[in-house]
Amino acid sequence: MENKNATAYAIGEHTIVSKQSVMGYLKQNVLPSIKFASALADYLEVDVDWLLNGRDEKMGEGEMLKRSRQEGGSDYKEKYYELKKEYDKLMEENVSLLRENRELHNENKELRLMIESGKNNVASVRSA
Repeated sequence: MENKNATAYAIGEHTIVSKQSVMGYLKQNVLPSIKFASALADYLEVDVDWLLNGRDEKMGEGEMLKRSRQEGGSDYKEKYYELKKEYDKLMEENVSLLRENRELHNENKELRLMIESGKNNVASVRSA
């Protein structure tokens, strides 16, 4: 953030991530959700993996555009947008799978309750 002259306030104003969330991420070593991590990475022009893990500082869009201009081509820009589009699609699929998993978990929980309730009913009929 310091390299980009970004403040928690500025991030809160220009992204979906609140100032309070940014402060929490910085002070409490709490990781943001995928949605917020993506928004932060885009704003700060860094890779999500670097943002979350500090691994292999990647080129953000700004660096790719700068390098592309220096080399006289648009390969980096095109590749960046191609990969970003693919990444966003995978993230949407991931969120969809997480929701599906949650729904299945809830259905499983309901079925267990129904089975328990049925066992209790059978036991009460037998004892009567």
